[in-house]
Amino acid sequence: MAYVSTAGSRLTTADQKALDVWGIRRDYWTYRDDLIRLGKRVYIVTEQALSTPPTPDQFYALYSPTLRKVNVFLEFARDLRFPSVLYDYFASLLAKYVVENDWTVIRR
Repeated sequence: MAYVSTAGSRLTTADQKALDVWGIRRDYWTYRDDLIRLGKRVYIVTEQALSTPPTPDQFYALYSPTLRKVNVFLEFARDLRFPSVLYDYFASLLAKYVVENDWTVIRR
């Protein structure tokens, strides 16, 4: 079952707790540069498709499923021992965290 967020790109209280429980905040900095590089590419594609700069929610809608399919996420997931059946959930959670922390860097 795919994780469906009702908060768009914003982290909920439950998301904040999951970030801590699973160690995502702690290990984020190891992968940050690669996550931002991917984010910049997704931002450009989203901007071209929309013919306008995307909002964080519009960016997140493409970044989250893209993230799920790339090596940087798979390495992150393996290092933190995420259950593979929950990879969609964790990709969504990580995408929200990237948007919250690095949106200004990505959209430059």
